[in-house]
Amino acid sequence: YGDHRDLHLSLRRQRQMCIRDRYREKAAAVGAKYTQFRMGQKVRGDGSNITFVYGYYDSYEDQMFTQQLLTENPEPLQSTYGAMSDEDSGIIISSATMANNSSLGDNPAAGNSFAYAFMEIKDGINFALNFPKLQERLAEQGMPAIIDVLYCATCGADVLPANAVGYISAANLTDLGKALDIYALEENQLWLFRNMNPHIEMIDQGISVMLTD
Repeated sequence: YGDHRDLHLSLRRQRQMCIRDRYREKAAAVGAKYTQFRMGQKVRGDGSNITFVYGYYDSYEDQMFTQQLLTENPEPLQSTYGAMSDEDSGIIISSATMANNSSLGDNPAAGNSFAYAFMEIKDGINFALNFPKLQERLAEQGMPAIIDVLYCATCGADVLPANAVGYISAANLTDLGKALDIYALEENQLWLFRNMNPHIEMIDQGISVMLTD
């Protein structure tokens, strides 16, 4: 009974989470410097039901140290590292490193939701001048979410020409919906059209929900 497709997705997601947990434990045991290792699911946009795994670091030095461990592929990681990209797991390893100097806000938790837009910034000066004005504008309107942008440090061909990702991050989908209602107000869309849209080109947009802490 039930939807066999949903059952298949559920079983595959459970397997992915088991692989992720094993990998995180083994990576920590050999000194990998992840501050967090989280899994999220895309629920709106092209390719909905895609599951993403995110690694977080305090610095590029920590990331490169961890990358060195993965490149050397020490014995404790071999079996899990291979499983991370096998066909049966449904996991594809991509390459995109993005960063900013902003806090993640409250402690990340399962259920955190965010709308995102991969974009190509064509005029960095005007974008940098106007984006803080957008943040201030939406905060004054009571948006119950963080709006910010991450910039590509190293992004592979599967991400380019996007060189940044803007995001609205909320505690849950309900708060994200409230934030998007404010974002979608006609006055805000007109402001975006005049002040932001001339300097960017949208590449991909979607909504994701974190499945794990």
